[in-house]
Amino acid sequence: MARNPRDDRPEDNIEPVLLPVPGTARALGIGTTKCRELIASGELRSVRIDRRVLVPRSEIDAYVAKKLR
Repeated sequence: MARNPRDDRPEDNIEPVLLPVPGTARALGIGTTKCRELIASGELRSVRIDRRVLVPRSEIDAYVAKKLR
């Protein structure tokens, strides 16, 4: 089967800057409820775009770094 040349487009390999709550929870290895609790308490910062709650990847990294101290 022939490969589709569109599969190799650079934009297909872009890491998302903002992750939804389920993606954030998976990245941290926790449940979505705990993830929402961390957001509500301010321990994990997030942004709202319309109704979506999204967590910047940099905030995930900062949260993990803070926990490692």
